[in-house]
Amino acid sequence: MDKRTNPFTPNAGAAPPALVGRDAFLEDYEILLDRLANGYAEKSMLITGLRGVGKTVLLNEFERIAEDQEWVPVWAEISPRYEFAQRMYGLVRQALLDLSPSARWSDRFKRAAGVLKSFSVTFSPDGSVSGGLDAEAVEGAGDSGFLDRDLSDIIQALGDAARERGRGVVFLFDELQFLSPMELESLVVALHRGVQRRLPVTLVGAGLPQLPELVGEARSYAERLFKFPQVSQLSAHEVELALTTPVNGALKFTGGALAQVYERTEGYPYFVQEYGRALWNLSPNGEVASIHVAQAEREVSAELDSAFFQVRTDRLSPDQLSVLRAMAEFDKGQVALDALAATVRIEGTNLEDLLDELTNRAMVYSPRFGQYAFTVPHYDGYLRRRFPFTDGRVLWAP
Repeated sequence: MDKRTNPFTPNAGAAPPALVGRDAFLEDYEILLDRLANGYAEKSMLITGLRGVGKTVLLNEFERIAEDQEWVPVWAEISPRYEFAQRMYGLVRQALLDLSPSARWSDRFKRAAGVLKSFSVTFSPDGSVSGGLDAEAVEGAGDSGFLDRDLSDIIQALGDAARERGRGVVFLFDELQFLSPMELESLVVALHRGVQRRLPVTLVGAGLPQLPELVGEARSYAERLFKFPQVSQLSAHEVELALTTPVNGALKFTGGALAQVYERTEGYPYFVQEYGRALWNLSPNGEVASIHVAQAEREVSAELDSAFFQVRTDRLSPDQLSVLRAMAEFDKGQVALDALAATVRIEGTNLEDLLDELTNRAMVYSPRFGQYAFTVPHYDGYLRRRFPFTDGRVLWAP
């Protein structure tokens, strides 16, 4: 088949040609916006899941829906490299300007800009992040120096301005697990204040499976503010739809080929897209049989090894890599701490410290107390293919 017209999109965050198996998430999101727009309180959504299940794709779809409903979506990917307070200044400023150009600002908008100016001066006294905001600082709002209180002030001021325009603002934050405990707590407190005042401002976020625990530790009432829907694999039927819908009959799957793709991918959407791309390119006449799936497996494995997996491995220390390789000795990489300790040999470093480092790097998470697992599906197979393991150590490190 012609590679130029290949409909499959195995790229980070790229929308698949057929978004299947996600209708419940989309409906819950639309209900959230509708209820807030009508002055009702509603739990927001923090979606969780492993890498490659389509969390970012959902956030992008949420952004489109918000625009269609005349909400203001403010999208950001959280990174530990950026100061969160400074980032919030820029995002709230963006939201104010999207709600109304500054030339048409009412008193509520001017006050919101003033509160935001106070916030920027407090958290960036050198003025490095307050450029482009022509407003006088409001004394006593956004300037306490306590992030939770000052974020609450700017969210409240933003919500009042949005309500005056009959619109709402939704913050769409990806990779929320990278917020520090203090930053996450402050964000939860600020959103709680917005809920108490029935403001049309909300947060819909995405993160790895440890996110509910992190949010719960931030504030005990967080479970009353958020739903934590889990994005997981597609069913066999959904994999069939994901592969057959985009091709519009141009590919015909025979001899159990669809079942074989499901078995190899386990329904992980990113892997399904990789197989779809490979099968389209490998099929000379539009027929996909078992032999083509076997050929695609070699191509997909090589692609995933060199991109999806390797980029997560290149910067690991030998001890970190040895810990991950030891985890791969267990079923799907999920292991109890004591069993891992008996399997890996590390030098001069505490195992739990290494696991904390790997958790902070979003390589592993703890599904339950004393248990660890990979955040990346099929990573165990990659490690076994790539790194020989003897006497508790990898034999070669990148």
